[in-house]
Amino acid sequence: MSTALVFNDYGGPETQELIDRDIPLPGPLGLEASGVVTAVGEGVEEFAVGDEVLGLVAPGHGGIASYTVLTAGQIELEPGQSLLLLGAAGGVGLMAAQIGKVHQFTVLGVAGIVDLIVDLVGGQPLRDMAPLAKNPRNVISTVDPAAVRELGGAGIQRTPEALEKITDVIKYGLVDPHVRARLSLADAQKAVAAVESGHLAGKVVVEP
Repeated sequence: MSTALVFNDYGGPETQELIDRDIPLPGPLGLEASGVVTAVGEGVEEFAVGDEVLGLVAPGHGGIASYTVLTAGQIELEPGQSLLLLGAAGGVGLMAAQIGKVHQFTVLGVAGIVDLIVDLVGGQPLRDMAPLAKNPRNVISTVDPAAVRELGGAGIQRTPEALEKITDVIKYGLVDPHVRARLSLADAQKAVAAVESGHLAGKVVVEP
């Protein structure tokens, strides 16, 4: 059995509840998770029970849970070129800004014509900012693939390889993940509400 935060209806955080269900869980929340391996799937050789891991949750699973399942195109910029971030105050945005500085990009909020736009918001803000890109192909979105493709850009997905690179730059002290709050699983609804409010700058960690 696993305790997980799931939606029980359409709506905001008030429609979410903690439930106990057999693994795998239907539609729980949370895209990333860290913890200790309790079991490995068939053919998995690089990890063993007891290993400490960090990764992306498998499709159909969620990271805000006592137990979960993890899964066992790139635009090149030159130093000095500009990077525009939408939604830069969130945990992912702060990380992207720091990684941009590591690569010596000029990291901007909202400005004039830029070489690359990384969208972490989607919707109308993406449509409003996309014309600022010098080349529409250099508009990428992690949250609204349909809109960004319509605008001539590309949608990207979180991948284990990308997460591994981010973990490396954190490990070597090049960036700070900006963990702003640590909440227990019992307070998972508060964690989701804090993220969705848009007023919290940084990552929210839910601990079992």
